[in-house]
Amino acid sequence: VFGEATSDPYCNVTLGSTTCKTSVVSRNCNPDWPDNEYYDFFLFSFKQRLKLEVYDDDLLSSDDFLGGFRQYSVGELISMAQTTDGKEYTVWVH
Repeated sequence: VFGEATSDPYCNVTLGSTTCKTSVVSRNCNPDWPDNEYYDFFLFSFKQRLKLEVYDDDLLSSDDFLGGFRQYSVGELISMAQTTDGKEYTVWVH
């Protein structure tokens, strides 16, 4: 009767007073969002905090909260992008 456990995850990304919702990745517990999915936020200070929450999209009931991460300031995220693992990460700041 029951198949493999899955979810339909999406993220709410909040910076300042702006929240954007990503696309839903259907039937996937290890989602990978497309590289071309990006959002514009108004950045007025590197002290602004970024909030990320992951939900399971449900059609017949309210969406389930799956998790999130500790809020980081934009400045902290830029510092983390300049990591010591030898890899470079792109941080777009316009």
